[in-house]
Amino acid sequence: MKKTVYLIVMTIGLCLSAVSCYDRSVLDEKEGVSLPAVTGLQSARSGNVVTLTWSIPSDIPAEISRPVSVQVQVLRYRPGVLSVTRVDTRTLPDEATTATYTIPEDVDNVGYEYHIVVKLTGNLRESVYGYSSQIFSPGQTVVVE
Repeated sequence: MKKTVYLIVMTIGLCLSAVSCYDRSVLDEKEGVSLPAVTGLQSARSGNVVTLTWSIPSDIPAEISRPVSVQVQVLRYRPGVLSVTRVDTRTLPDEATTATYTIPEDVDNVGYEYHIVVKLTGNLRESVYGYSSQIFSPGQTVVVE
């Protein structure tokens, strides 16, 4: 009996210690230079080809080297299922404002929707030792069914 109680108490203690180590500030926006999100993100689908267009914001801080790049991530979801698959990630140079993605034509692809995330990425002109000089903007997402 003592062994069972000890095991239960240790398990609860382990779970509580793991939960208390969560640090949300790592994920939150930090002080300093940040990139604004792309604006006017739109998608148009013609058959299996999705064409994305967006605008580069004019208020990019002077501390960021120009031209910035654009990262496009394609994620595949099945509605009602909690799993996601990243199917493509591209980095487009020179402040691109358009991209295309071809949705695969196969039987296994039925019932999925694609979430396409577009974000800016740039580098600081002057890096700080011990910190990454690469900065990402918040992502903007379109859903293609």
